[in-house]
Amino acid sequence: MYWVVDPDTPSLIAWEMRDGAYVQVAKVTGDEEARLTSPYDVTVVPANLIS
Repeated sequence: MYWVVDPDTPSLIAWEMRDGAYVQVAKVTGDEEARLTSPYDVTVVPANLIS
């Protein structure tokens, strides 16, 4: 899995490897929540990542 965080927006896009190809599993901005389960359960709010 890999994430791209844009601090200017703020936003998060997450991809996960499935069957040899990356698949987008989350795309959120601002106060939206991304609930991810791999490699562990985590909830990410992009606005909370920016100080």
